[in-house]
Amino acid sequence: MERQTQFVEPHSLVKACRDVDDNQILAAALYAACLYLVTGDSDLLVLKQFESVNILNPREFGELFPA
Repeated sequence: MERQTQFVEPHSLVKACRDVDDNQILAAALYAACLYLVTGDSDLLVLKQFESVNILNPREFGELFPA
């Protein structure tokens, strides 16, 4: 599996999550064109998907890409 890190500073606001601090995470994921957001945060996980970003917990992500 390829590992890649990219630092981004999103230029737009998102208002989709019940925890307003998590909206910054969603904006960064969109700006970076992420396919997956892997998290243990229940406020993000409840969304399951936001626009083009699939939101998974680590177990679900591991099942998609087994070692």
